[in-house]
Amino acid sequence: MRRTRRTIAVLAGTATGAGLLIAAAPAADAAGVERQKYGTCSQGSTWKLELEREHGLIDVDFDADTPRAGVTWKVKIKHKRVKNNKKWVYRSTTRSDRDGEVDVDRHLKNRKGKDRVVVRVKSRATGEVCRAALTI
Repeated sequence: MRRTRRTIAVLAGTATGAGLLIAAAPAADAAGVERQKYGTCSQGSTWKLELEREHGLIDVDFDADTPRAGVTWKVKIKHKRVKNNKKWVYRSTTRSDRDGEVDVDRHLKNRKGKDRVVVRVKSRATGEVCRAALTI
């Protein structure tokens, strides 16, 4: 008899725990979808692009590790809806820090459906180009 009660209690606890996990999964998906991609620039520098959906925005975080500090880089970000091919463009310039890192952070409006983000940075000093594209 005791064994039956213990088995029922364990099964009930397991079912309750599984139900909580299933109920929590959609909320986590909707709030914090994140994607990352890594690559190499035209002259050997490396980059990382990270996109995260949160609170109605797409958080764009682009980092490039380059060998030269204090260099000016032209930045272009294209935000393209995959379904209807519309584009939104952001343009700016930035400087690499004393370690040679180029950091671009931007928030874009999260539109319905899939979004494709393309980041392109070009060094004015060396002509090196880093291009990253990712769909979220």
